[in-house]
Amino acid sequence: MASNQRQRYEPVSTSEPPSPPPVPVTLTISPPPDGAALYSPPPPYEPSTEQDTIADSDLPPSYDIAAKLPTYEEAERVKEQYTDLVERNALLIDGGIEVSLGNDWLFLICFIISFVFNWLGFFAAYCMTKTVAGRYGAISGFGLSVVKWVLILKNAASDEVIVIHSWIWWLFKYL
Repeated sequence: MASNQRQRYEPVSTSEPPSPPPVPVTLTISPPPDGAALYSPPPPYEPSTEQDTIADSDLPPSYDIAAKLPTYEEAERVKEQYTDLVERNALLIDGGIEVSLGNDWLFLICFIISFVFNWLGFFAAYCMTKTVAGRYGAISGFGLSVVKWVLILKNAASDEVIVIHSWIWWLFKYL
């Protein structure tokens, strides 16, 4: 009864028959016969010249080449060049060409000129300014003037013209 009190679980009865008791197994290892070709060592390694050249080209570059860092003087020169560009309100584009950025007012003036005077205003604003803001203002103003003219022509045209030349309207709509 004391052993039943120490037991924390209740034995479950099953309908399956009990399994047979385990049987001990003896394992023996025998060495292979002396003349067995199955266990012979591999042939000795002899490198060929073709493998040497291929292996040399597959190696990564040395640390001196892979981690080439600028000197202090080069880093200071790049930093000074960057601060000069910021002071002049300029930008370096591909090929090292320096272009002025411009400002918001120049963008707005070129936008209004190209919007009001259509393609003539676009050419005038685009060709007379050398700044990024002026040129993008001219492009966006011309784009909005094209949209304006498409809407004006579509609303002013009669239904017969729209049906006859419907492909033109779809072309203007998606341009």
